[in-house]
Amino acid sequence: MRKRSIASVVFALALAVALGVIATGCGGETSSRNWIDAQQFTTLQKVRNEVSTMIQEVAEASNPSSPLAERLARINAALRRHKASLPETSLTPVGGHSNAKLRQQVAGTLVAQLLTFEMGSDASVAADEYLGAVGTLYGLRDFEIYLLKHTVDNGSAINPADPPPNMEPSQSQGFSRNVSVKITYDKSTGKIKWILGENPPDYRLSDSTVPQIEAQFIKNAQWFWTMGNNFVLDFTRL
Repeated sequence: MRKRSIASVVFALALAVALGVIATGCGGETSSRNWIDAQQFTTLQKVRNEVSTMIQEVAEASNPSSPLAERLARINAALRRHKASLPETSLTPVGGHSNAKLRQQVAGTLVAQLLTFEMGSDASVAADEYLGAVGTLYGLRDFEIYLLKHTVDNGSAINPADPPPNMEPSQSQGFSRNVSVKITYDKSTGKIKWILGENPPDYRLSDSTVPQIEAQFIKNAQWFWTMGNNFVLDFTRL
């Protein structure tokens, strides 16, 4: 009986040590990660749903069959519907700003809730992706303003009274975190050649149209939104 008891104790100790090693080896990442918790998940779901609606409404507003001024008015109207929750802001990366004035500008919004996330945490990375989508939609508005100011004929020719810069190959005009265009034109005719750069998601249109560029803003916003969703799914521990 005594030998059997000692053997049982030894087996139990060995099992405990083995389980401890397994837990340490397999759970090392778990202990070192700053996973998305239940409260952060709830906030991110609110942002996800709002951004999804925002993308859909701005996409509908940017219908290329409408005159430019009308498109801009509709895009502005769509953005205003979401401004109270998702205002235009440079507060990214999330958690990287301690400026009280900047934080006060977004007080009471969903963005303010995102700013409570610790910088570099899984929640803050997901939040940055969603805010990337929001910034891209505001960038589309800026592109429409640029067109209205510097071009005529729905963006196909320069505005002689206020032409855009005639850009060199190394130059580009950015309108959001990841959408930029190059512009060249023949001064004798005023006809514009639009060129999209190379940014994620990968694209390059060396002779693009205004509707293609507008559509790229929407595609990029959807890409950011999807990346945020994937990150939430992969790194949430409830």
